[in-house]
Amino acid sequence: HRYGGSRSRPGAGQLVLSDLPAECRRLIAHTELIEGEDLAILLRRERGQLDKANAMLGRCAGFHDTLAEGLHR
Repeated sequence: HRYGGSRSRPGAGQLVLSDLPAECRRLIAHTELIEGEDLAILLRRERGQLDKANAMLGRCAGFHDTLAEGLHR
């Protein structure tokens, strides 16, 4: 998995988790509105932003799944 990090158990009952990747806290902005721009072009750019957000969500969910899998071993 592309996100590293350590999962260590420093003491009884304590668990230190890897930091959440910074990407997972970043918001993807809507596309910029340009006055006079054709709506079809605006929609295409907005869908591009949605694609970026969905890809990031997939990577963040993968990070979580990998971490959870390691905890349940």
